[in-house]
Amino acid sequence: MNRFLVIACLVCGLATLVAFAGLGGGRVAAPLSRGVPVTCHDLDFGLVPADDEAHAHTIRLVNRSARAVRIVGVTTACGENGCGRVHLDGPTEITPGSECRLTAEVKTQRAGPFTCPLQVHVDDGKLHVIELPLSGIGVSHP
Repeated sequence: MNRFLVIACLVCGLATLVAFAGLGGGRVAAPLSRGVPVTCHDLDFGLVPADDEAHAHTIRLVNRSARAVRIVGVTTACGENGCGRVHLDGPTEITPGSECRLTAEVKTQRAGPFTCPLQVHVDDGKLHVIELPLSGIGVSHP
């Protein structure tokens, strides 16, 4: 059973409604901003070696609308204890009810939780920006 929690948050002084959907199995959908037809899944990398090497993981972008949308860009940066990167080879169209899979990479230098900011730029006739974190836990080698 999905659980929904709507949280009002302030981002740069603007109120934004964000919905989180628990999808079971430890997979959580990314924040769904009001009017944005795409949800992001599998953003948690789980346990990642804290060795400052790039570790790949697949994330999914799902089109929940009745019309095609395009992913026109992604922006990543370094965050708390980690740096992220997502590969997108130009604009990608997602048909209604379909998904697109992208390869994300993170590097973490020390043991402990990490987060890396990610922005997904979606065009459905309007440009939307979905802001969410790539996350996980860096673990030390024995």
